[in-house]
Amino acid sequence: MAFSMEEQTRILVREVYHRRVMIVTLFIIVSLLAVSVGLVMPKRYSTSTDILVDDRNILQPLMEGTAVPTGVSDRASLARELIFGQRILNQVLERAGLREPDMTPREEEQALEDLKSATRVTSHGNNLIRITYQDSDPDRAQRVARLFAGLFIQGSHEAKLRESREAFNFIDEQVEEYHQKLVEAERKLKEFRSRNLGARAGSERSINERINELTSRIERTEMELKEARVQEESLQRQLSGQAAITVSLTREGQFRGQLAELQQKLDDLLLRYTDSHPDVRRVKSQIETLKQAVEDERQRRQLAEQNGEQEDFVDENISLNPLYQQLRSQLSEIRTRIDTLETRLAESEEQLNREIERGQQVHESEAVLSELTRDYEVNKEIYQDLLRRRENARVSMSMDEQNQGLALRIEEPARLPNQPDGLRLMHVAAGGLFAGLALPLGLVVLLVRFDPRLRSAEELSRTLEVPVMGVIPHLANPVDRRQGRRITLWLVAATLLWAGLFGAAGWGRITGVV
Repeated sequence: MAFSMEEQTRILVREVYHRRVMIVTLFIIVSLLAVSVGLVMPKRYSTSTDILVDDRNILQPLMEGTAVPTGVSDRASLARELIFGQRILNQVLERAGLREPDMTPREEEQALEDLKSATRVTSHGNNLIRITYQDSDPDRAQRVARLFAGLFIQGSHEAKLRESREAFNFIDEQVEEYHQKLVEAERKLKEFRSRNLGARAGSERSINERINELTSRIERTEMELKEARVQEESLQRQLSGQAAITVSLTREGQFRGQLAELQQKLDDLLLRYTDSHPDVRRVKSQIETLKQAVEDERQRRQLAEQNGEQEDFVDENISLNPLYQQLRSQLSEIRTRIDTLETRLAESEEQLNREIERGQQVHESEAVLSELTRDYEVNKEIYQDLLRRRENARVSMSMDEQNQGLALRIEEPARLPNQPDGLRLMHVAAGGLFAGLALPLGLVVLLVRFDPRLRSAEELSRTLEVPVMGVIPHLANPVDRRQGRRITLWLVAATLLWAGLFGAAGWGRITGVV
């Protein structure tokens, strides 16, 4: 049923007045209950300390490329792993007085879990780590936060130094290992080169050049040999024809021709030398010999003619013919050249076969040599790189020992918290007051909304569709008035009592009594 706003307000006010005892009672109960909850609710104090991670110092540009400073990629995660480690948690538990002498292992484990749950590690920016601790005791909260910060810085430095030393020791072991590998590879390479002197860099190329050279030489020698054999056949044919020509020549003519040549030669020598010169004397002796030979030949021919003897001088005349002798000399020379070329050809072919066989051996040896050389170069390169890395690790370890790498310092120390975290008593009390008012008023509104009773003449007229002639008001008798005064006194007393309790609770919280 629809009511006007004025009518609804009037009805609500009347219901509130009629049910004032219930409303005040609920208000007092709810508000006092809220204050009680606020009083017994444990107080939690939290404090935090900020740690600055400074990995930029004056040595960084100087040691660039030489030292490898320890960096932090996910600082909060690494800090959380270090802080929540068993060693630091046990130290904090011991130094902060959180470990009782008679604690059982289960209780100690629970204390560690409570300590971890009360601690929060976060990252603010790139270089700031914040450690926050929450406890019911503000002094203990400050002490634990400072312990965490100090132990974290100490543990970080120890972890950095340990990491640097482990890295240096590992690289040093690798250096020794690859040094042995390098020495072994060098030994194998030397032994192989000693066993295979021809297997050197460029040997295959030189052998190929040698094979090409021998092949060209064989081809030239074969060509020259063919030419020499052609010349031999030509000279043999010329000698056969010259025999018929020189039959008519006489020995005397041959001697005279030689004598004329020697005389000409003697004239030439006398133009340059004296008569006592060996060449002049030799030529004169040859001239005298030829003259005697001419004379002997003439006497022999005359004697033979006188005796009537017929001799065949063909062979002798041919052999003494200068042209015939020249052809015979050329034939001898060409035959000598043929023998020389045949010998050279055989030697060249033998050398070619040896070079081909050597090339095959070198080809196989160079494959092994390449593999050994490659192993040596790889080991050498890795060894030299490890040497550089070891020196870098040595410098890094020195920097960490002197705290010149990653620097950690407390930027903001943990302070003593004065106010607890979360909802305070005033917040809970304000909520209780609001709930104490809202709950009974809400019940009245619901009662008016859903109660089917008629509460006004207008509602009666609309419901029954009959006019209302008049309204008889309720008149209180003396009993009702006395009861109303008692209710009013009770409400005033209850309100004063509530105010006293409420104020006492607030004063006790302010003064620290409760």
